[in-house]
Order: sequence, then C-alpha cells, then structure tokens
Amino acid sequence: MVTSNSLFIQPTPTSAPSPKKLINACELAKQIVQAVKDNQLAPAAMLCQLAKESSEFPQSWLLKEAEGLIAGDWSLLSDGFANQEFVGSNGQFLLIAPHRMRREVSDSIRLTAIYGQVLPIPQPPIEQLENL
Repeated sequence: MVTSNSLFIQPTPTSAPSPKKLINACELAKQIVQAVKDNQLAPAAMLCQLAKESSEFPQSWLLKEAEGLIAGDWSLLSDGFANQEFVGSNGQFLLIAPHRMRREVSDSIRLTAIYGQVLPIPQPPIEQLENL
C-alpha cells in the first residue's frame, strides 16, 4: 500500500522530453487507464511513477489523483478541474475520478479514466461570427 507520504514528489527541472520518453509516458498513461478498467489496485502507484518520470502531464495533478484513489476523497481535485490544471503543456491529460451515471431508475458510480489531448480550435474571423 502506498502511504500519503510517498505521494509528494518534489518537482524537478525538466528539459524538452525525448521522443522515447514521450512514448513511454503515453504508454504508461494508457496502462493506467487499463488498470482502472480492470479494477486493479496499481493505478495510484502508476500515477506516482508517471508524475516522477514525465513532464507531459502536470505533476501536481497526477499526485492529487493518486491521493484521491488511495483516500477515496476526490474533493481535492474540484478546484483544479474547474481551472483545467489537469492539462499538460502539450495539451495531454489524464483524468481519473468517479462518475455518476443515472439511467432511468438506476443510479451507479463508477471509477472512470480518460486519457486524451486538447485540440486547439482556431479563432474564427469576426466577420464569420457576425453572420451567424
């Protein structure tokens, strides 16, 4: 079991990631999503590893997600989610949190993991907006 003391990793200065390191970070993110899907206990430790080894994802966000997994308290992610602190400098993100699904008469909460990238939307010319 990972203790909360092991979750806090000091940020380290990073340079531009090598292509191999970027691929490894992406693969680890995909493995974390799969571990959540398979209901494994490993995602918290994997998030800590990703936070330590990767500069593609916000380190503090990954560590908060790991803490949420361990403690079952997701409230520490609320403000960061609202401020989009989960998006890395290259637009990649890894979100892990409970999701409430309401279907007709049933209500269930499931742990959900999403790995993705924010795509930039070009600013449309003002003339196009005026013609809408």
